[in-house]
Amino acid sequence: MKRVFILMMGLSSCQSGDSSKHIAMEKYEPSSEGVLVDIRTPEEFSEGHLENAVNINFFDEDFVSNFEKEFDRNDTIYIHCKSGGRSTKAVQILEGKGYKNLIHLDGGILRWLEAGKPVEK
Repeated sequence: MKRVFILMMGLSSCQSGDSSKHIAMEKYEPSSEGVLVDIRTPEEFSEGHLENAVNINFFDEDFVSNFEKEFDRNDTIYIHCKSGGRSTKAVQILEGKGYKNLIHLDGGILRWLEAGKPVEK
């Protein structure tokens, strides 16, 4: 039994130390406590986005400085992209810059649309 406990402790310490939370995109509910950031390109954003989403292009060379101009490091920020790849990277970058309350929406807008949820154009 002792070995199992030690193994479990070792496995939990190997996990990344990120402070972000992850929720499935289709489970996202707008909240007055946070802001929704869509990091797709402006072209992708114009094809359809969630209501009240702020668009900051991940591929912009000034992505981090644009983000820092808009948001405080203590803000609660829900972040997503098309399918989850860019937003996973963005969360890692932003955590490195001191953002503490990031919530990654797994699956991106593709998962949102698959769930039949509405978008604005």
